[in-house]
Formats: sequence, structure tokens, C-alpha cells
Amino acid sequence: MTKLVLILLSVALCHSFPEEENNDPQGILFGGDILLTPEQKSIIEVGGDISQAGLLKTLRQKRAALSNSSILWLPNNKVVPWSITKQLENTAEATFGLMAAFREWEERSCLTFKRRTDEKDYIEFFQGSGCWSYLGRVGGLQNISLDDGCWGKGTIVHEIGHAMGFGHEQNRPDRDQYITIRWENIPESKKHNFRLYSNSLVDSLNSPYDYRSYMQYSKTAFGINDSVTLDPKLPGIFQLGQRVGFTEHDQYQAMQLYRCQGKTTRPTTFFPRYDLKGDYTCDFETDLCGFTHDKTATFEWAQIYGETPSRGTGPDSDHTTGRLGTYVYIEASYPQKKNDKARLKTKWFEKPLSAQCFSVFYNMFSRNASMVGEFNIYIDDTVTIKNIFSQSKSEPNNDWKNLLINIKPEGPYQVIFEGIIGNGWQGDIAIDDISITAGYCPTNIEISDNFSNDSSSCEDINDREAEYCRQWEQAGYCVSEEKTMKLYCRKTCNFC
Repeated sequence: MTKLVLILLSVALCHSFPEEENNDPQGILFGGDILLTPEQKSIIEVGGDISQAGLLKTLRQKRAALSNSSILWLPNNKVVPWSITKQLENTAEATFGLMAAFREWEERSCLTFKRRTDEKDYIEFFQGSGCWSYLGRVGGLQNISLDDGCWGKGTIVHEIGHAMGFGHEQNRPDRDQYITIRWENIPESKKHNFRLYSNSLVDSLNSPYDYRSYMQYSKTAFGINDSVTLDPKLPGIFQLGQRVGFTEHDQYQAMQLYRCQGKTTRPTTFFPRYDLKGDYTCDFETDLCGFTHDKTATFEWAQIYGETPSRGTGPDSDHTTGRLGTYVYIEASYPQKKNDKARLKTKWFEKPLSAQCFSVFYNMFSRNASMVGEFNIYIDDTVTIKNIFSQSKSEPNNDWKNLLINIKPEGPYQVIFEGIIGNGWQGDIAIDDISITAGYCPTNIEISDNFSNDSSSCEDINDREAEYCRQWEQAGYCVSEEKTMKLYCRKTCNFC
């Protein structure tokens, strides 16, 4: 994430990650989502520095811009006034994502997002064409466009990031120390998107390059036929960017830029790490735990952190950390098609002397249940291949489900996870936190949601979210987004 200094006349346009990277059919955007002035574009075309465009006429003006804080939301006690058009506000998915994005920013910085009354400078969210945002505080009304496909929390956090003065990680001046650009995989019309910001334009605030930043594009951004264009130089980096929210470095930059002095507007939500135990465990945090892909299958399970690329299906985050940890999943979108199969095999285990407890957390959530395919788990013990679990229906919400199965293989064995594509792109299936433990599985497991049934505390939250509780309830979110609704809309959802 990079602080932009020269941002007074630029506009950023994005589609949801990763679509936002390729939303430039006319080739007029810089970095995939920055609309340049004609003068800036001319200088880019001849290989110049856009900081020399007409915005900064003299060296004296340039020096002033580097120290000018007028582009930040510092006045009015770092309050960011906002409004929303009726068209967008009538969409439950949009308001749900927007409120979550506000929370993310307030938990990771000292900014406050307050509905506008009569403030002169403010942000208005509306449903325009695509996802885009101005960069920095430009004065007066400034729009953030959130079209259909832009309503995920992470995408809105990204767009707000532009409005707060942050650019893309892959354009920062020191990028080439960390990323190799595969120019041969980039169309000529897209190569301008990989030009670096000059040191005169940006300040990275002494923060290291962040491969996981919510402002970082993916490995295949602008690639010909989805080929790799951004190749990390650090070994073991299997993914670039995410659209969950702030990383540690993202938060550091926001806190520094807005002079937060270590204080956030709201307490930061703590995600306790799952305590994975067993004689054998795998949480996918560092590697695939020795698992192998079945080469006879149609496609492969993929390792990922954050949410899956397809909207309305799959988990929002991993199970281990609840935020930016790693898990594996099958992507139901193109080029996969109905009945395509992916199989992931564990290593071979010795024949057990007695029964064992096999445990796995899985996610089969989809807002369109008809698109979900099938999830199977097999035990191959060299004698038979036995199906120990099969499910071909969507789960009602996107929480991780724990599966516990007693197994007693007849010989050396391996476990096989099979995902089968269903009727459409909203059919992602994910697994995480696998364990095998000697002995039978526990039969009485108490799971607490830490919410009291005391009727005296049975109220919706006294904050922004309460205004939308009825809308979200009518959209079915009391079921599909149960965890969040228990925090903000307990009364509306009859959780108490």
C-alpha cells in the first residue's frame, strides 16, 4: 500500500478483485484503475514521469505538494462524512459490505465514518459503472462507485483506501526489488499499467513491500490468457493480494499517515487462533502438508488466503486464524465445468492399532444452492477405497463446519478429498484444519457463541448497523450471515 502525494485530479476505477485488474477495455487507465489527465497520459506514452504533468508547474510547487496534508481527511477530527444514494441503499448486499468496510477502517485506523449532515467535503457511495474512487480528499462531493460485483467488504475497503490517499502496492518505487514483471505476458496496450510511481509522487512510510496488501494486485493482472505478469522474487509466495482487509503493514501505514499515535477508533477485533491438536495435523499455513494432487482428476485443489474469488460462495477467511490464514479449495468458476473433479491425497499412514478420530473443517456455502456440486472423503487402505463422507448440498451459512468420523483402516492408508463441480460458478468447496488422533471421536462437544440469552440484553446494536437490521433480515442474512448478525442484529433475528 502506497501513500499517494500527487492525487488531486486522478480518479481510480476498479472492479471487484480480481476483475478490477482488467477493467480497461479502452486502454485509458493507469495501474488498471487510475484515470489520467490527458497531459499525464501524454507523458506516460513517451516514457516520462507523470509527476511532471501540469499539476506541478515548478519545483517549488512540487516541494509544497510533498508536505501538503490538504488531500487527507485530517480536518474535523479525522471524521469522514459519507452519504449513500437510495438506489444503492436499497440493496442489502451493498449496505452489508459497506458497514463491514467502515468497521474495518475504524478498527485499523483512527478515522471515523459518519453519515453526512451538512459537511462540505464528503464521500457519496452510488451505483455507477464499475467500482471506482477518487484518490484522496478532493473537496466537495466526491463519489465512490459500487456497481453490482463491487459489494464485498474487501473491495469496498480497497476503494475507500484510494479515497483516503493510498495507491497500489505493485506501483511503488521499490517494486522491482520484490517483483519481476513478466513483460512478455502483458499486451502492449496494458504495459503502461506497470510503470512505477516515482519517489516524488509517493511515500511508502518506511513500510516493507507487502505481498498480501489489500492494495496489491494478483499474479495474473492484465496477463494474456491469465498468464503470470507479477512474479514475486521471494520463494514460497503462492498468492499476491487479497480482499479481506488490512494486513499488519497496511495498518501501520494508515496509522502513520493519519497520525493516530497508536490509537484506533474502535477496538480491533481479535481472532483467536484455532488450537489444532492431534497425532497428525495440517492447517495449510506453510505448505500442503505433503498432500499430493491426483493427476488423473480433471483439475486441482488450490491453496489460498482470504476469501475465494467468486462472490457469494466459499468462506470469507480460513478457519485457523479467522482472517488471513491459508486453506485449500476448489474454484467452481471457468474454466471448470459441471462434473469436473479435483482430488487431494494425504501422505500414507501406517495401519493403526485401534480406532482413530478423523477431523476436518469444511465449507460448502453458496447463495445459490443449485450451483453446489459434491464433496467426498475416501479412505484408501490398500484393501478397499471406502467413502466415509459425502455431501451434495449447500450449507445455509458461510461458517466452517467440523466433521468428526471414527475410522479403522485395515492396512496402511491415505485420505482422499474429492470436490466435484456442480451447476455453476457459485459452488466453491473448501477444507482446513485436518487432524487424526488415536481413539474414538468425542461425542459431546459444546460450542459456545459467547452470547447470553438474557432478555435484558436482547437489543440490536446502537450503531450504524441497527439501521439496516430489518433489511438484512429480509434478505436472509440472519441465516447466511449468522455470526455477524449475532453481533449487530440480535433482536431483529430473534437470537435471544
